[in-house]
Amino acid sequence: MIWLLGGYLWMYVHRPFEIWDILGTIQLERGYMILLLVFWLAWPGKAFVANRMHLALGFMMAAIWISWMLSPYPAAGAIVVDNYTKVMVFYALLISSVRNDVDLRKLTWILVFSYGVYQLHSFREYVGGRYGYAQGVPRMMGVDITFADPNQFATAILASTPMVYCLFLSTKGVLRWMLLGQMCLTGVCIFLTCSRAGIVGMGFFLFLCVVFSRRRVLGLGLLCLLGLIVMAALPGYVYNRIMTLVDADAGPNIAHASAAGRLAGLYKGIDLLMASPLSGVGPGGFGPASSAGFQAHNLYGQVAGELGTLGVLALAFLLYSFFSNWIIAARLVRDRPELRETTAYRVVLAVGMGVLLLLLNGMAGHTLYRYNWVWLAAFQVVALNVLRRAATESVLLPEPVWVYDYDEPRPALAA
Repeated sequence: MIWLLGGYLWMYVHRPFEIWDILGTIQLERGYMILLLVFWLAWPGKAFVANRMHLALGFMMAAIWISWMLSPYPAAGAIVVDNYTKVMVFYALLISSVRNDVDLRKLTWILVFSYGVYQLHSFREYVGGRYGYAQGVPRMMGVDITFADPNQFATAILASTPMVYCLFLSTKGVLRWMLLGQMCLTGVCIFLTCSRAGIVGMGFFLFLCVVFSRRRVLGLGLLCLLGLIVMAALPGYVYNRIMTLVDADAGPNIAHASAAGRLAGLYKGIDLLMASPLSGVGPGGFGPASSAGFQAHNLYGQVAGELGTLGVLALAFLLYSFFSNWIIAARLVRDRPELRETTAYRVVLAVGMGVLLLLLNGMAGHTLYRYNWVWLAAFQVVALNVLRRAATESVLLPEPVWVYDYDEPRPALAA
C-alpha cells in the first residue's frame, strides 16, 4: 500500500514537459488514482486514526466551499475547490494506510526522492535556457504546470527541505551525502529563482537547524560564515535583488514596488473582509474583487479577503492543531527518550519546521491553498500515531538481549 501511495504522490507532484506533456493529455494520474482507490477499498489493513487535525482540515474545507458558493466570482474559485478536494483524498488515504515507523520512513523517502527529481529536472531546464524574466532579472522556474512560477517553485522546494533534513539525521554513508547534496541543490535553485521570500526562508530553515542541534554556538558561527561566503559568490543580479530588502537604492524600482505590494495585499484583504465579513469574496476572487486586479501576495491578506471570518478561524484552528500535536509528541518523547531517534519523531519536527516556513513565506506569497498544508498535516498525524503506539505497545523498543543461563543449555532472555 505504501508504494501505491508513493506512486500517487510522485504523479501528483510531477507534470514535466517533453514526453510527459504527451502523457499528460491522456491524464494517466486519474486512472492511477482510480486504481489506488480500488486497492485501498479492498485492502484489509486500513484503519482510522483519531486526531483533531481531521476537524481542522474539515473546517478549512467547509470554509472554502461556503465561500465559493457565496462568492460573486464562482468561476475563479472552481479550480481551487477541485484541487483542494483532490489533496484531501490523498490525506484520507495516507492517514488510514501508514501505521508504523518503517512505512513512514519509506513514504518520506519517496517524497524526498520525488522532490529531488523535480529540482534536478528544473535545474536542467534552466541550464538549457528555459527560465522566466521578470523585474529585470532571469528567474528559474519549475517544470510543472500549477506551480511553475519562480516564487511558487521556491516555496514548494523550500517546504520539502525539512523532510530531507529529517532523513539526513538518521542516514549514514553515501545516502547521507546525497541528502546533503539535495539540500545544497535546493539552496542553489532558490537563489536562481531570485525569490526574496524563498531566500529569506532558506536562511530561516538553516537557523532552525542550528536551534534544534546540540552544538548551537558552533552551528551559529558556521551559519554566519556560510552566509558571508554565499553572498560573496552570488551573481551580481541576485545580490542586488536580495539587497532590495534593506537598501532603497538597490535594484530596479519595480522590485521595490513588488515588495511594497505584499503589504498592500494585506491591507486590501482587510478591506475585502470588512466588505464581506462572513465568507469574503470567495477563493480566487481577490484579483477580480480588487480595483487594481492584483493578487494578494500575502497569506494573511488572502485568507481575510477571500474566505472572510470563516477562513481566519479555520486557519487559526489548523495552526492550533499543528501546535497541539507537536506538544503531544514532545511529551511522549520526554517520557520515552528512546523515541527521540525514531523517524516518527523526526518527521514531527520536520513538519513543525515546514509549517513555520510556510507562515514566514506567507508574508510575501498567497500560499493559502497550497497542497503543502495538507501534506504536512497528513505526515504529522501519521507520525504522532506511530509515536503513540510505540509509547503504549513498546513496538519500537530495542531488541532483547540474550544471555546464557547455566541451569539450562540454551539461551534465555535477560530480565
